[in-house]
Amino acid sequence: IYHKEKQSFSVKREELIKTNLKKLRERYPIYSRRIELWCSNFPIKHICKNIKYNTGLYKRENILIVIHDWKDIKKSVGGTSLHVRDLIVNLRDKYNFHVLAYENGIYKLYSYFEKDEEVINLKSINYLNLIPRYNKEYKKMVSDLIDALGITHIHVHHMLNHFFDIGDIIKEKKISSSITIHDFYPICPTINMLYKMERYCEDIQNKDCKACLKYKTSLVNNIIPEWQKDWKELLSCFDNVIVPSEDTKSHLKKVFNNIDIKVIEHGIDFPKVISNKTIKGKKKFNVAFVGVMSVHKGGLILEDFIKKKDSQICFHLFGDSEFDYLKKKKKNYINHGKYKREDLPRLLKESDIDLICNFSIWPETYSYTLTEEIACGIPVLSYNIGAVGDRINKYGFGWTIPLNSSNDNVFSALKDILNKPDDYSNKIEKINQYKIRNSSEMAKEYIKYYDSKPISYNKETLRRIIKNESNGNGTVISDEYSWIVNSLKWKIVSKIKVPNTIKKIAKRVVK
Repeated sequence: IYHKEKQSFSVKREELIKTNLKKLRERYPIYSRRIELWCSNFPIKHICKNIKYNTGLYKRENILIVIHDWKDIKKSVGGTSLHVRDLIVNLRDKYNFHVLAYENGIYKLYSYFEKDEEVINLKSINYLNLIPRYNKEYKKMVSDLIDALGITHIHVHHMLNHFFDIGDIIKEKKISSSITIHDFYPICPTINMLYKMERYCEDIQNKDCKACLKYKTSLVNNIIPEWQKDWKELLSCFDNVIVPSEDTKSHLKKVFNNIDIKVIEHGIDFPKVISNKTIKGKKKFNVAFVGVMSVHKGGLILEDFIKKKDSQICFHLFGDSEFDYLKKKKKNYINHGKYKREDLPRLLKESDIDLICNFSIWPETYSYTLTEEIACGIPVLSYNIGAVGDRINKYGFGWTIPLNSSNDNVFSALKDILNKPDDYSNKIEKINQYKIRNSSEMAKEYIKYYDSKPISYNKETLRRIIKNESNGNGTVISDEYSWIVNSLKWKIVSKIKVPNTIKKIAKRVVK
């Protein structure tokens, strides 16, 4: 039934509403307040949501996305979330996407139909911790979602705050599946493989994994062998294991040599400029660092460069920093602060940036930041590590230096670049030749994995999940207090009738 609004009495509508609303309030003073209460509580919300899901699911393929972070997705700049958002934007005309993520103490399901969206608050899970072993509550929740939504494909993007039951579900349901690995979480729960947040750990001899895990997490034992064993078993459950770069594949194959790994490079929708930059005749150079300057992103290097007080170079930071020294302006340094992604080309142009330094000390698996920098028409100097070093060497749009280079050697390399204008012009030419892959081109590669026939969904299971949400099952305030709300004592105490005067005092204390 389609309700075409504002058609009756279209000419006199506003006048009639004003006159008759006044009569209504005089005759029934409590009417407006009761309507407001009804709308705020919306007791038929679960019915409306059930209708929306049933109409949205009808005769369409449904993809379940498993991810660690989906909060404030329209503002998120995290690479994994950004990648998934691009997939949904490009493919939701063909598939329904349902994103399962842990947020504020509960699991949430964000559903994206062809022209509509919806959210279901699912439940909290007991015993949630850093190590996602197995959990029967989680397994039941995901299994029910697959049945309720008629899921045709599971695509895992990150297992943080999820459990290894995903593998068992895939085998039991015999469901089509993929996993895209965006970092080194399968190798080590520290994610980026930085030894005590100081240096890349792969080639360190006699490293103390137990001490590193304790330093970076709450773990007190070296669980790496068991961790990798569990991940090896989990990865073997998926039809497709995908990474965004050949470099990432090579690192993973060292640990999971029996797993077939495919490479699908990320795409990005970022305008590319044709650069005409030159440094011929320049006596003052502008060198930029882009992003959040932490230890593993090159923050200490930038600090050291500034302290050299070279009169030929002015350093710029576009982004934030965890170092107080980098938050203050210096004679040869400008901190431009946080920026919006779409503003980066303009900001770099206004500051006449000649070179960008990208000194991440761990092997990034792709780096959207690198693509954005190249799209702005500016060459990049980086360590020869990870997908960043790999792409620079492959396409020639910048320079790389060994990871173990001293800061003095890095600075000398930087100065050498700025004093060779012909080589610089060659890099600009390579940038102009480089074709940036867009998100649509990337998304098309996933269709061959997603394509299947729509299957029937369980309407009763769907109705139960939605109704459980309306009854408040699992809703909690935050991660910090979720264990209290789900404890047996809380459930007993919450049923005790408390006088209103005490409730008011309690509310004040909570505030």
